[in-house]
Amino acid sequence: MIDAVTSRVADLVPDLRSVERMAAFAALLRDGQLPQQTPAAYVITQGLTASRPNAIGDLYQQTVKDGISVCVVFRDIDPAGADAADRADVTIRQIIEAVAGWSANNVGTFEFTRARLAAQQDGAFVYQIDFVITDQLRFTPA
Repeated sequence: MIDAVTSRVADLVPDLRSVERMAAFAALLRDGQLPQQTPAAYVITQGLTASRPNAIGDLYQQTVKDGISVCVVFRDIDPAGADAADRADVTIRQIIEAVAGWSANNVGTFEFTRARLAAQQDGAFVYQIDFVITDQLRFTPA
């Protein structure tokens, strides 16, 4: 799912300088550095949440929601002198429009859940944009 969201955001949000996966974001955090070229996006998993299971005879069913976040790093001022807050608003909306309502891998449809300022550091700020996609576990236990 991460690869599909990464590709979609890269294809549909032209203002992003880069779109990378979770490992690149983890390396930035580990090294205590932020990207020099922004805006830069990182697609990360937020894990699964589940509803109450339902067992009918030998069939086990449970609805699960797979959480995905797109974290975007912006610098306070870009080389052209544009206000980062204005640029951030446009880019965040483009990401929401690229993912919300989209059905990936014929699983379900992504729902936008929130966008928030997650961090500020060294003249940069990070927005976290959260989505969930609903799927269902359905199997016969062994």
